[in-house]
Amino acid sequence: MQVYHWLSRIPFLQRYSRKFLFVAFAGLQVPLLGMAGFTFLFPHAGLTAGQWLALLGGLTLLATTATLTLLNALTRPVHLAKDALETYLYTQAVTELPVHYRDEAGLLMQDVQHAMAALEKLLAEKKDTFHLLSHELREPARAVLAVMEQMRHEQNPRELERHFTHIGQLLAGQLDQMNRMLRVLQSDETGYLEVEKNPIPFGDVLQTALYELEGSVMRKGLAMDLQFASDLVVAVEKKSFGQVLYHVVGNAIKSSETGGLITVTAHTHGGNVVITVSDEGVGFRPSLAETLFERFSRRNPGPANVPADGADFHLCRKTMRRHGGDIHANSPGQGRGAVFTLTLPAAVPVPTAPVVRMA
Repeated sequence: MQVYHWLSRIPFLQRYSRKFLFVAFAGLQVPLLGMAGFTFLFPHAGLTAGQWLALLGGLTLLATTATLTLLNALTRPVHLAKDALETYLYTQAVTELPVHYRDEAGLLMQDVQHAMAALEKLLAEKKDTFHLLSHELREPARAVLAVMEQMRHEQNPRELERHFTHIGQLLAGQLDQMNRMLRVLQSDETGYLEVEKNPIPFGDVLQTALYELEGSVMRKGLAMDLQFASDLVVAVEKKSFGQVLYHVVGNAIKSSETGGLITVTAHTHGGNVVITVSDEGVGFRPSLAETLFERFSRRNPGPANVPADGADFHLCRKTMRRHGGDIHANSPGQGRGAVFTLTLPAAVPVPTAPVVRMA
């Protein structure tokens, strides 16, 4: 790349083709310049015609060798792009190419680099989509099994009817989620669909998520402390944001010991809605706070060795960022609980209102 780099610094050689023409033209002039230089330095050499021909042939051979060597060196950017593509094709390793050149070869390396990055993103999105599909097909089934376990010991007909209704809602939600994922696979994107935000009472979204998790809460005997203004409104796409709350609260349930406390708060601060979900469960090392959101990362198992899957957090962060917000986690350490903080742009100014507290 040294020859290409050096020639790229010459202002009138900013086109790739001009670099080749320049090297070829310079190579053609070497024999002429060599003969002229020899005559100037040795005006009385007295060479015969044969010696002059031999000198001219030697200079021509030297010029041809040097020109071909330089022209071959100028093809180095093309070889780098080819090698990078072959490496990615056979090993899925992304090679870093120099992308600051502005001629045709430089643009080729830029395009190859961007293509590899786009393919990496596409493959990552594909993995996320398939993981999300498998996860969303399993979770409602687990919730149904939890409700059915409660029904085995229930004698009250009204409670049985309520459980049947709950099961129907869970299955309907699963069907809706399957249809949503099919639309995702049929769309040009391999991620969530474009977010269509609408002002929705925060309490409605939270209660929907808690209703789906009711069986798990009751089975562990957990206490839920909910603190938020009764008229707090969030601008969200209800289904996808509801899934975020479902996953975050569900993780708190998984991480909690029997009889533990989970606290959910929501308030406005500086033009944002700030939501926190805290538990008294297994927690994690503070250094792992960001790694939780990496694709397919796994944190410490919860009680009864139930794993907490980082893919859920990765997808939650993607959803929150599509809403213009974000999600973060922190913990004082293992065995000391964890707090997940969700932020969203405020939908509308929220007047002071009584705080809802439920336990």
